[in-house]
Amino acid sequence: MSNVSIGNLNNNYFSIDFAGKTDPIDTYNFGRINTGSFRVTAEGFSSGVGMQLLDSQGKVIKDIATNGTNSGTFSIDNLGSASYALKISAPSRDTNYQITLTPDGKVDPLTGLGVDSGFFAVDATGQVGFDWLQDGGSYKGEVAIFSVQGMEKFTPGSPEFIKEAARRALSNSTFGHVVISDPTEGANPQFDGLLGEANYNEGDYSGPKTFAMKPGEAFAVMLVPNGTVQNVFNNPNIGGDKRPLLSLSSTNPMMLGCTVK
Repeated sequence: MSNVSIGNLNNNYFSIDFAGKTDPIDTYNFGRINTGSFRVTAEGFSSGVGMQLLDSQGKVIKDIATNGTNSGTFSIDNLGSASYALKISAPSRDTNYQITLTPDGKVDPLTGLGVDSGFFAVDATGQVGFDWLQDGGSYKGEVAIFSVQGMEKFTPGSPEFIKEAARRALSNSTFGHVVISDPTEGANPQFDGLLGEANYNEGDYSGPKTFAMKPGEAFAVMLVPNGTVQNVFNNPNIGGDKRPLLSLSSTNPMMLGCTVK
């Protein structure tokens, strides 16, 4: 069991944690200064989770459970100025889970960008893993990741947004990394399978790689099909086969499909 003190809930709160037999209930304590809307969303990664919202006297205000690994959400239009506790449990079996607490009509609790897909959450380890399995094209491009925290001040897809995404990816820090560079490395030569086209693999395979990001923050993926992230940073209006594709649903007409662990 763990108890987390959030303080007064003025902004979105996001957390990834664990619940199960050895840690049956996690409690998130928070306060509201003003009366206003409030929403909780939770998801169990391998099993369902239960959510209970209690007032300062321990009285249950809301009590719901998620359906398997689907998200569960409850909203309250007028949650009063008081202290509250949100209890998260795993009634079926052990599972990691993520929760978001959203006050007063805030949008997209994780990114703040108003997008509904194409971003990923860094778990409590702060490590993001990549393994390049197949080089399925003749282009020589790069794949990068970048934190989207604080990027709501840019218009998604704008040159300013693209340049900042590239800058973060090039920083090789918790703000971002270039994770695959086709001109300088190869995919896994042991991979046996077809992904829709021939394998153009060449170069030395670097093996599975992990990159440090900030736990609990959201990040997105950038693919530069036939160029480098540095090309994009130098010219965020770049087009053709060097035009970057971003995983965020609102920033390009075709979303980049990928799996991140």
